[in-house]
Amino acid sequence: MKYLFLVPDYLELRSGLRWAMVHSLGGDHALFVELEAVTDSMFDPTAAGQHQDFWCAAVSWLMHHREQISTREDWCNIYDYALHLHTERLIQGKCFRWRGRTPEDLLRRGRAYKASRLIVTSNKCWEGRGWDWEGALGENGRCTITELTSPQALLEEGRLMDHCVASYVSKCQQNLSAIFSLSVNGERRLTIEVDPADRTVRQAYGGGNRAPTAQEENCLDFWTSRRLSSFEV
Repeated sequence: MKYLFLVPDYLELRSGLRWAMVHSLGGDHALFVELEAVTDSMFDPTAAGQHQDFWCAAVSWLMHHREQISTREDWCNIYDYALHLHTERLIQGKCFRWRGRTPEDLLRRGRAYKASRLIVTSNKCWEGRGWDWEGALGENGRCTITELTSPQALLEEGRLMDHCVASYVSKCQQNLSAIFSLSVNGERRLTIEVDPADRTVRQAYGGGNRAPTAQEENCLDFWTSRRLSSFEV
């Protein structure tokens, strides 16, 4: 708690909380700056359901391997790949562990993961399920949820949202997964995976795999209860 009183005045709330957390874990200001450049949009310490344990473990891991990671791009590749594994394992009810992982192995896998997000190996599209929805947000505009039904659409979603949804092309083509994009007033906000068999939401993340905001959760809950649950097979 003592570090909360030492946060530099120029930092806004979320950055200030991350600064205090880095220092409480034994880090310094230089480490905070490096982390902030990579993870600013990925971890909001004020939001419930965020990846706090993962982020704290990432800080501790980086503290032990700073000398072996030469560039900010390398750390970004490592963090993105590890966050991808973390979110995938959450779906499976498992945990991602930083312990025992070497910088060399994570960097190699991280670079391969980054490359895989930029290409698709099939151009075959798939049929939509008719679960798209649009609704009003009171005075705050409109929310739309649209199914993505082509490899190019998933590739574009992954590029704009900075995550791995392009890797779901094969699952969508095999009818094992359905991917939707949630927008608020025309701005992409969430990418949603639905199980086509029982129409339940497997996962929903914003840019860089951040957790949904309260507004986005409300849109998602309304859609699942009014559109998915009531849809006639």
